[in-house]
Amino acid sequence: MRKKLYMLRHGQTRFNERHRIQGWCDAPLTERGKRQAKIAKRYFAKNGIAFDRIVCSTSERCSDTLELVTDLPYTRHHALKEMDFGEFEGQPECLMPPVELFPAYFARYGGETLEQVEARVVAKIKEVMEEEHTSVLCVTHGGVMRIFYAWLMGAKMRDEQDCDNCAVFEYDYDTDTKAFSFVQAVNHDFSGLEEEA
Repeated sequence: MRKKLYMLRHGQTRFNERHRIQGWCDAPLTERGKRQAKIAKRYFAKNGIAFDRIVCSTSERCSDTLELVTDLPYTRHHALKEMDFGEFEGQPECLMPPVELFPAYFARYGGETLEQVEARVVAKIKEVMEEEHTSVLCVTHGGVMRIFYAWLMGAKMRDEQDCDNCAVFEYDYDTDTKAFSFVQAVNHDFSGLEEEA
């Protein structure tokens, strides 16, 4: 049996806007972020995409995004949270180390390794996909989406695959082989939001 998984990144937050490191710490959606979520909602409606299971990170920026996309019930899961950046949380993004140092760098400062994030994210998504449903919406974070993509595709963290606010990564899941396949990434055109502001 083939199922669908749609991973949706949250809308723009105050920390995104101010270029602050945002992992386990949280920040509210900006007005732009709320409008981005409504564009994602229109994308799903226009393409006839419906969900019979919805899961979400425990971060408020994700649940706030989700509630602008659908009014269906959902379950929050700690395992779907962004990477914990430890002492770097809330600091300027210019303090981020080079990408090649990401795998273990933040663990030295009270955060997580990429391996730890991958383990919890992949385990939770596999668990959810084995439940009784056919179309899953997972509202989560850019780091989580890139890590899951990299796990599946054998790609490096932060490769050429863009993951903007409210991007959608679509996957197929085969319940017989327990295998995921990447279908597409959708990064919406938000150019019109400047005129609306």
